Amino acid sequence: MKYLRRALWVTTLILLFLAPFTAAGLQEEGTRAPDFTLNTLEGKPVSLSEFRGKPVVLEFWATWCGPCRRQFPKMTRLHEQYEGQVHFIMVNTAEDAATVRAFAEQVEVPGIILMDPTDKVGERYGTRILPSLFFIDSEGVVKAAVPGALKDVELFMNYMMGQAGETSEK
Repeated sequence: MKYLRRALWVTTLILLFLAPFTAAGLQEEGTRAPDFTLNTLEGKPVSLSEFRGKPVVLEFWATWCGPCRRQFPKMTRLHEQYEGQVHFIMVNTAEDAATVRAFAEQVEVPGIILMDPTDKVGERYGTRILPSLFFIDSEGVVKAAVPGALKDVELFMNYMMGQAGETSEK
């Protein structure tokens, strides 16, 4: 009985510790993606709603995030593969433009880079883990929300594009 009580207590503590890192807070699939307006590195305001009509891959990232950096080459290949079919929007969270600009000069970041210096948009999307990736269909509906780096981002993207094609044909 003592062992069972201790095991239950340890399990509870572990769950409480891990709760902030779960995907529970992410923008729900099947809901409309919250619109936002953020600035590019050049200071030009851009809204998510400007991209309606084509699917959007929305990724929240940071320069210090190792998994984000490892995912960029794959995302760059996908950006090239789906050019003209999908918009890639890379939202940098809680960093200044100078840091991101210096990073982007060294590492190819696919798509358009938007700045979320106070992480307000990231909070609206429920991102607690970087990278966090959202696949938004051409109507602005979240079709997938993925916390953390994907093992096979190509497979995910091909699957999502197949789903997007099926939805648009109906």
